[in-house]
Amino acid sequence: MPKYYVKSGDLNCVLISESPRFAALDSLERCTEGSEVTPVSLGTSFDINESGFDSKPEVQFDTEEIIIEAGWEIQDETETL
Repeated sequence: MPKYYVKSGDLNCVLISESPRFAALDSLERCTEGSEVTPVSLGTSFDINESGFDSKPEVQFDTEEIIIEAGWEIQDETETL
């Protein structure tokens, strides 16, 4: 399976996954390892490639779409203050 670099806002993960979409979904789970809730500030899209964080994204997914598919709730930053 290929290695993917996933970036969205504060989220930066390197994952081995079967597809870019699964890498985006898996990156959310990785952010919550070891705790019940970990607030994360995400960007408007998940930028994914196989070359590194500084490379131009090969694939992009809308953040809201990935969050909903992963079963997460969308929360504004103002609600977390």
